[in-house]
Amino acid sequence: MLEKLVALERERWQTRRKTLGWVSAAMGSLSIVTFAYVAVAYSHQVDRAVLAAAIIMVPLPLLVGGVAFALGHRWSRYLLWPVFLLLLPAFPFGTAFAAWGLWVLYATRDGADTQRPSGDAAA
Repeated sequence: MLEKLVALERERWQTRRKTLGWVSAAMGSLSIVTFAYVAVAYSHQVDRAVLAAAIIMVPLPLLVGGVAFALGHRWSRYLLWPVFLLLLPAFPFGTAFAAWGLWVLYATRDGADTQRPSGDAAA
């Protein structure tokens, strides 16, 4: 009975991990598209276009880390922790999203359902 409950809880956290990963990837890609649109719209003003092009690099860790986290790669946590910490002051939606992200990252830190590199001896 206890094994079934543990398995059910592990499955729930795996679902939360995948959901957070894909939502992060969607938010990252939406941000990149938005900033690219702004860069093109202000392409006649070099200062603003350069600024918008530089800002495009900010959501890249969210996109890459989100996809990797959804697929179960352990290294994705190193990309997502700083991104979620930086999103905390972005009240109200950034704060809620970052709190949810940090909660899932912290709760799944043991990595029982994530992929380990093939050279890792830990089971």
